[in-house]
Amino acid sequence: TPYLTWRSDHREDATQGLQSAHAGNSDRSLSGTVGGLASATDPFNLNVAGYAIGTSTQGDKVTYKGIEMYEHSVVLDPSNTQIQGKLLGTGTFVDSLPGALPVYLEANIDLKVEPVSTAIMYGKAEVIFHLDTRGPGSINPDWSEGSTETMPVFEIHTFSEIDDDAAGNFTAAVTDNMGAWGWTNFGGDAGGALAILHTVIAAMYVISIGLLGYGLSDQAAREQIKGLLGREPDDISDESE
Repeated sequence: TPYLTWRSDHREDATQGLQSAHAGNSDRSLSGTVGGLASATDPFNLNVAGYAIGTSTQGDKVTYKGIEMYEHSVVLDPSNTQIQGKLLGTGTFVDSLPGALPVYLEANIDLKVEPVSTAIMYGKAEVIFHLDTRGPGSINPDWSEGSTETMPVFEIHTFSEIDDDAAGNFTAAVTDNMGAWGWTNFGGDAGGALAILHTVIAAMYVISIGLLGYGLSDQAAREQIKGLLGREPDDISDESE
């Protein structure tokens, strides 16, 4: 199914089209949601454990374990993430019966994405299930600070990151070989074709410098660049010797 399982078309039909209104949002499509890869510089959609779809907000560019990454955060507001239909899963109108199981989902997720590989190299998530303390049949609880109409009843905390060895290997294979002077690393730990490419680049630099020196020693060449530099050919010859 191209949708969250509990909000697929047949489940929507079974609840007479009331599922989205009861959940508090219309975000149910899995199309475009990310897995282990994501755009580092654009917002992206994330499937939050099959309960809801969250959209990331891009943060700052940071360096983590020696690797440049972009921070992203995904936040789910419990006031518009009612998950009764997921928990009951009856496939009938009961899934959208107001207040049948008044449980709401909150999520706070921090991610870091490496822009070259687009890999998510850091993830920390806090997922909280809130229960309406007024009991079955209750809807639209007060979420303001100090309210006692809801309470957290269950929390999930997860954390994952690129390990130190993998970070070191990535830096040696990718980061150290980037930039204007990346070729001076001669492929580093990446070796292979990259080492050959960097050797070719180095050879081209040497040849270019040699040709430049040869060109400056030639009278005709000095005449051609005279106008560009606004100097006499003999002055150029003196400096090149």
